[in-house]
Amino acid sequence: MRASDFFYKINKDHDEGLQKSELYSLFNEAGLPVTGSVVDKIMEFMDTNDDGTIDLREFLLGDKRIKTISRKQLRGDQERKGQDTNYIKYSRTFQKAHIDPITNALKVKP
Repeated sequence: MRASDFFYKINKDHDEGLQKSELYSLFNEAGLPVTGSVVDKIMEFMDTNDDGTIDLREFLLGDKRIKTISRKQLRGDQERKGQDTNYIKYSRTFQKAHIDPITNALKVKP
């Protein structure tokens, strides 16, 4: 579903914007009870002109911002996993390694 179609589906009274009550309805219909502070955060994030409603333009911009944030987080997670993989690879090598007490030479078991 396109973001604009979703906006019109949520906008039950078909006016120019989404109010807090419509956001509450959205979550309740989805079986996800939310607190007032959650709805307030959504409004704060998406209602960029602070008029108390989220119009279509704000909704589309908010959708784009959320997707950008999600992609950045995903990339960061993938980079951290890549670093963890290198760490695991090297730690396995060190677990197989030991120092010969006589020669002080590092030896790695095959």
